[in-house]
Amino acid sequence: MGIAEFVLIVIVGLIVGVGAGSAITQGGHGRRIDVVLGAVGSVAGTLIALMLGILPDGLIAYAIAAGVSAGVVLFAQRKIWPAEDRAMPRAQRR
Repeated sequence: MGIAEFVLIVIVGLIVGVGAGSAITQGGHGRRIDVVLGAVGSVAGTLIALMLGILPDGLIAYAIAAGVSAGVVLFAQRKIWPAEDRAMPRAQRR
């Protein structure tokens, strides 16, 4: 993996993070955290796929792996570590 592939992976993670922060507001910790999680998730997931040998060479394969892994990390964050709904009055929160 060269520098071009790494930059592509980070850019795809940033795009997925911005998209998740804009489209899915429930359970998120804000757009900044979504962008960071997207970038970190895309790099980590792509590196894991490379180490396991399940990722073929090519920019399209790297982009797909980065997008899927960033999405998985953001989905997991919303299920495992959801944020409180700040729009609800404090007395009604659980």
